Amino acid sequence: MIKGSQSTLYGTDAVAGVINLISATPSAEPFSAVSTLSYGSFNTFQGSIGVSGSPAKEVQYHLSYQRDSSDGFSAASAPDEGSDFSNDGYQRNSLFGRVEVQVGSSMILTPYLNYSENSGDYDGGAFTDADNRYMLEMIHPGIRTEYRSGDFRIRGDYGFTQTNRLFESELGTNEFEGRFHDADLYADLSFGEYVTVLGGFNYQDYAIPVSAEGEEDRRAWIKSPYLTFYLKNLHGFSAELGYRLNRHSEYGNNSTYSLAPSYYLLDNLKLYASVTSGFKVPTPDELFGPFGANEDLDPQRSRYINAGLETYLMDRRLKAGFQVFSRKINDLIIFTFDQGYINRDEQNDRGVEVTADWLIGKSLNTGVWYNYTDGEITEVTNDGNVTRSNLIRRPKHSIGLDLAADLSEKWTVRVNGEWNGERTDLYFNPANNFIAENVKLDPYTLVNLYTEYRLAKPDITFFADVKNLLNTDFTEVYGFNTMGTALKAGVKVRF
Repeated sequence: MIKGSQSTLYGTDAVAGVINLISATPSAEPFSAVSTLSYGSFNTFQGSIGVSGSPAKEVQYHLSYQRDSSDGFSAASAPDEGSDFSNDGYQRNSLFGRVEVQVGSSMILTPYLNYSENSGDYDGGAFTDADNRYMLEMIHPGIRTEYRSGDFRIRGDYGFTQTNRLFESELGTNEFEGRFHDADLYADLSFGEYVTVLGGFNYQDYAIPVSAEGEEDRRAWIKSPYLTFYLKNLHGFSAELGYRLNRHSEYGNNSTYSLAPSYYLLDNLKLYASVTSGFKVPTPDELFGPFGANEDLDPQRSRYINAGLETYLMDRRLKAGFQVFSRKINDLIIFTFDQGYINRDEQNDRGVEVTADWLIGKSLNTGVWYNYTDGEITEVTNDGNVTRSNLIRRPKHSIGLDLAADLSEKWTVRVNGEWNGERTDLYFNPANNFIAENVKLDPYTLVNLYTEYRLAKPDITFFADVKNLLNTDFTEVYGFNTMGTALKAGVKVRF
């Protein structure tokens, strides 16, 4: 995970950070398989099977299927103990496949397909039970290409996503369809030991198809060239400098930048800082949807500044870090009952993060962290600008602990816990014409436990996972339930 605004490299929506998800590497054998089955609280079932292999030197494949289902619990919280709200369950099926083909000595082609369909129940809102139903289907084919020659690499990615959504409630049946094209072409070249340049071009096209004959699809596109320079460990000094220009079919142009230097003051002490910007384009629903659409919306724009240090102690078995940060978001897109979606407010956040990871021994390691966050929002009203504290559902203080221990070569136990301080939330009270009311959410402590026992021959792993071990009663969103103690146990088999 990379924190901070990362839109210069990753484009829209990378306002607070990005997470890199790496899929499983195919087996080097011609055929291998892994299957997982688990069962737990709320009649929750999870099952998956995946096969992969390398039938030839130039070909690898991976295919997997997963099924999840649960009776669930009521999403909406009952206003009093006498209320009997129905459970909100779900079902999901997903399929993923990819083939990696080596073409010559320098090129790789990777076509892939991702398909999922899920359905479930949802309630009518805070403290409101309902027999609502949703269904979602998504198909996502694509292809990746990569060419390497010495210090030069060029990569092209293209993916198409089609989604179909259906919502059934007392308001009737609503169907939505969306189509999304995403193409990215970029190259990087290293100049000697210290300098690398990466440049590329990204094109995204969003569309909401219309059913009426003769009408054009409601669509928006964005075109983005970008360029980033990297300096790596020149006498302890490293830096990243990047720029991205974005041209949007509806709002016009905007740009983002990144500047992130770091310096090893000592062999075990690194100082770092960054000034980066980000943006989030209006969604197709906000631009063209059925509820409060506004084609004149501007993107949300952010600026992120941080500075900190990392140090390694005790023969690098202990890593400690400290950083301060500030984030400002302009032109927040909000929804109002009288105007629909509009750009209006400004959000300012700041805070401190402290982390420490300690490898105590070969079989025991632990990590601790502390976060302090504060923030305020400036609202534009008819009476002028109003600034007030605003950390909706986010605590000012939070503390966490992770502990992992290998009790033997086969048996592993992991415990993690966190404490989150008091937060505030907004409740749009229907008894008060849906005017937003501030409510306080109490502090809470969560503890989770995971353990697994591995057998080498046959390759079988038994595992158990306990969420909310202490059965803490807490609230994340006012008017909605959270899960009490939940147990899941299962087995994973490789063959």
